[in-house]
Amino acid sequence: MSSEVMKAAEEFDFSEELLIEIMKRLPIKYILRCRSVQKSWYRLLRSPYFISIHSRYQYSLNRYILCHNRHYNYFFLCFDDKEHYRLRFPEEMDDGFRHMGGGNVESVYDTCNGLICLSYNRMLEKVFLWNPALRVFNVLPDSPIPDPVPVRIIRPDSTSQKKNKKNKKIIPRDYLIPPHDPTTLGLAFGYLAKTNDYKIIKYEECSFEVSVYVYTLSTDSWKTVKKLGRCPCYKLSNSVFVNGVAYWVASMDNSRESEKAIVCFDMEKDTIREILLPPPYSKNNVGSDVLVQKSNFGELLSLFYFDRSTYILHIWVLENAGEPNEAWTKKKSLNFKPTWWPMGFRNNSEIVLKDCRKFLSYDYEKNEAGDIFYDDSMYPFCQDVNRFEETLVLLDVNRQA
Repeated sequence: MSSEVMKAAEEFDFSEELLIEIMKRLPIKYILRCRSVQKSWYRLLRSPYFISIHSRYQYSLNRYILCHNRHYNYFFLCFDDKEHYRLRFPEEMDDGFRHMGGGNVESVYDTCNGLICLSYNRMLEKVFLWNPALRVFNVLPDSPIPDPVPVRIIRPDSTSQKKNKKNKKIIPRDYLIPPHDPTTLGLAFGYLAKTNDYKIIKYEECSFEVSVYVYTLSTDSWKTVKKLGRCPCYKLSNSVFVNGVAYWVASMDNSRESEKAIVCFDMEKDTIREILLPPPYSKNNVGSDVLVQKSNFGELLSLFYFDRSTYILHIWVLENAGEPNEAWTKKKSLNFKPTWWPMGFRNNSEIVLKDCRKFLSYDYEKNEAGDIFYDDSMYPFCQDVNRFEETLVLLDVNRQA
């Protein structure tokens, strides 16, 4: 924005309503310049009220796609016009990020409304909130750390079983498993409209005991909300936040052919539960890929069920979530090419696909696919994509990325 335009703006006494309507449409770099026009603008453009309005409007535009390269640990930000560029981790954040890459795929991240929550390993020794548009970041305080303890497991001994075939007695043997450090099974980052606040949910296992911790941005603090006992699953992946509830796809063991279910945590009720997949797959979902997304059919949880044997993508939505009449409803079944791999929703009726070394945007209503971008360095290391938008959240953080 030129100095002539800023001087002209000073001569007009805009109403607050009109100013908000204008400013919410501007890229962040222009909003930052407009703060110096006059004091009333400065106060308005830094207020939580305007930041919330600006975030909602930018989210509705749905112009950007964020891709994460797990192998080399950087992000790609893609625009509607196929232009894209890298968002490298800020060098000032932590040495752990600078020394990652070369095959380290254990970084953990999630994104919401233009903020990226990330850590460089599954122990989450350090967690960061990063705003790439403002080039600022915040280091979160340490979360509660449980004391690792040894675990005693009693199980039948195979040698003893062979010796006692005649009387069919099984002699148990104690096994003492040494303690190990906490491991984060799942991370979710989301926005609660009711409180206009951001929260991070950490689903953590330590010595086979699982706990849930919640971080709140407004208080900059963690709290322990649940201790769940023995770990019910191997890991959680692909988190999504819908209407104050975090959802993960849960794998029951450490294999690609693992049975899957959905685990969800309600931020308002502080309750966690398991949701079975839609009836056709609830008992037999081996040989498939399951992805949860925020639905394009409204504020609902959407499930992508991709059958690798038939190359058919089934799209379901969870209606009346958390209510007695909660139920899955199938919306679409799409026949894909063998080289297509579903990554997530883009907007309206468009799905982001990975096709060999390209990323496509597929409109299932028109049955049309168009290139988003092509980049050798992203394939095959990009495993997920997310919607992204600019935001003014973390405006008061002083550390520059």
